[in-house]
Amino acid sequence: MKLKRAVKECLAILLSMALLAPAMSLTSLAGSVIFKEVLDGRERLWKMDLDAETNAVTVEEGDTVEVRFMATFYIDTSTPGDAAASWSNATRDYWETDLNAWHKMYAEAQDANIAEVVDVVWTGEWTQENTPVFKVIVRGISAGTTRIELLEGDQKAASFEVTVTEKIKESESSSGGSGSSSGSSSGGSSGGGQRPSSGSSGTGGNTAAAADAAIPEDLPEYVVSGNWSQSEDGNWRFVDSNGNACANRWAAIYNPNADPASGQSDYDWYWFDEAGNMLTGWHLDADGNYYYLNPVSDGTLGKMMTGWIQDGGEWYYLSPESDGARGHMVTGWAQVDGQWFYLSPVSDGKKGHMMTGWIQDGDQWYYLSPESDGTKGHMVTGWVQDGDQWYYLSPESDGTKGHMVTGWVQISGSWYYLSPLSDGSKGHMVTGWQPIGGVWYYFDAVSGHMLNNALTPDGYWVGADGAWVG
Repeated sequence: MKLKRAVKECLAILLSMALLAPAMSLTSLAGSVIFKEVLDGRERLWKMDLDAETNAVTVEEGDTVEVRFMATFYIDTSTPGDAAASWSNATRDYWETDLNAWHKMYAEAQDANIAEVVDVVWTGEWTQENTPVFKVIVRGISAGTTRIELLEGDQKAASFEVTVTEKIKESESSSGGSGSSSGSSSGGSSGGGQRPSSGSSGTGGNTAAAADAAIPEDLPEYVVSGNWSQSEDGNWRFVDSNGNACANRWAAIYNPNADPASGQSDYDWYWFDEAGNMLTGWHLDADGNYYYLNPVSDGTLGKMMTGWIQDGGEWYYLSPESDGARGHMVTGWAQVDGQWFYLSPVSDGKKGHMMTGWIQDGDQWYYLSPESDGTKGHMVTGWVQDGDQWYYLSPESDGTKGHMVTGWVQISGSWYYLSPLSDGSKGHMVTGWQPIGGVWYYFDAVSGHMLNNALTPDGYWVGADGAWVG
């Protein structure tokens, strides 16, 4: 079903937040809303439940803050005409394939002079309950307090409070000790070198070596050392040995306690937002490149990942090449360890995920192994059986490798014919009698090879070229 063609009508139905939202201590950003999809004259009801663990945030003027929330989608599976809806969780089944193609949530500030909504986006993450995780990105404009309303069409689904504070001038901030960040709270922990795990909090949480550890001469000049600190809200920040706080930029930070035996590097790259907070998870830069920053508290929390990573059940590949694209999420074809993979280039909520099964690139079809036997995602060449049909994928390294072959092909001395018809049979290995170019040929019912200089099972003779003689 092509839901991209769907025309969405929002119903003026705002259900009770207290009754329909999951129970939690703070419930301002929580609620349910029902909307209607009309496709080819057929109506379908959807329900969206929101849930988050905050009802108020604070941000400085000019800075941005992200409020994360979960949106669980349900579809009405009742029979048309029924008095009551019958809700069925449609999160994973419909979100990635259909709903994400056309569904869009919006948010707006009650007072646009105090704050503005930058965007409402899916983070690409899922909860353990397979619920998509979203975020509202809000920028502080001027000091004051306003509410941000999350909308489904013209319905208010939920809201939360934003307080914008005056920007603290650098000269007015407290030093917090030698080399500490002016943005760090007094309750944060600080230290130098090794990146602490997110599990540490309060003073003494960072067990790293002394601050400003000397950087080995063999490391690149752009690598820095300095102090890590954790604020009361749990965010990690970094100030280099020259007293410069990292904000809105990448930083290559030296790790004096790196353990090469466990695969740790002497230094890693980290991204800090405009407020100086180290980010984790997916990060989209201003040039449209996606990066993945380690969300795991393994001693390298926040580092820029390279190579294969798995997120939400999907595999992604991040460039390991130091060619200006290191860490970029790869899309399209990628050759890894001698094998070809195809990473989705489509912005459908799963951009960059490793694809399996049949894919079309340009006017060519390819088959990517769906098997979980160590070959998943590999581009297949040679014969492959899919269902009860056999196909042949070109093994030639002549620019056609992996192409699904159609028409005549000679393999190991035998001739085969793969259907060229675009009638649902394209690429199928034919068997039995087949008229090709006005001539009848017979192909073995099991192996598919063309018979020649032989008597067919039904008693007809085919010549040296395989054509029916009589």
